[in-house]
Amino acid sequence: MLLLPPLVGNDVSLLPFLKEHVTDAYLGWLNDPEVVRYTEARFTHHTREDAEAYVEACNRPANARLWRIVVDGAHIGNLRLSNIDMYHRRAYVALIIGSKDHRGRGVGTKAINLVAHYGFEELGLHKLCAGVYASNVASIRAFEKAGFVTEAVLKDHHFCEGRFVDGLLMARLAPEGAQVEKHPISD
Repeated sequence: MLLLPPLVGNDVSLLPFLKEHVTDAYLGWLNDPEVVRYTEARFTHHTREDAEAYVEACNRPANARLWRIVVDGAHIGNLRLSNIDMYHRRAYVALIIGSKDHRGRGVGTKAINLVAHYGFEELGLHKLCAGVYASNVASIRAFEKAGFVTEAVLKDHHFCEGRFVDGLLMARLAPEGAQVEKHPISD
């Protein structure tokens, strides 16, 4: 299992998410239609065993990372960095704020910025991507505030709440001057 570093900000931290962190509150988020309305998690009823298996699966591969978003010592959401591709130096960011009390307070943006710094500075990535439902205004706003821009609109990409909605592919590039190691494939 990959040991993740904690990513600590002023008032938001990303801490490793292990199976022992699967709590009743976390299961409540996964089974709350309002919380998961813009995620693929909405198609399944989640048990403790399913959630623990998911957490363990995310912690095994070298191309994924899973953190708990923690504010004032409380686990209020999750952030996943996945499809880490060192050949193309890119990865995908996904997050969920499970605690309804912490929505609209900038927590998502702060968590995205923490993982962006880790991805660019520690992993040497060049690009971070995110797939977002076009109807998920709060998520779009969080990614935009973290420096992501919309690169593509995928027409009628998701079926959500009885209708097809567009998907957005959003991305952020590493800042100029970010350290990039020698590419693993020479041209």
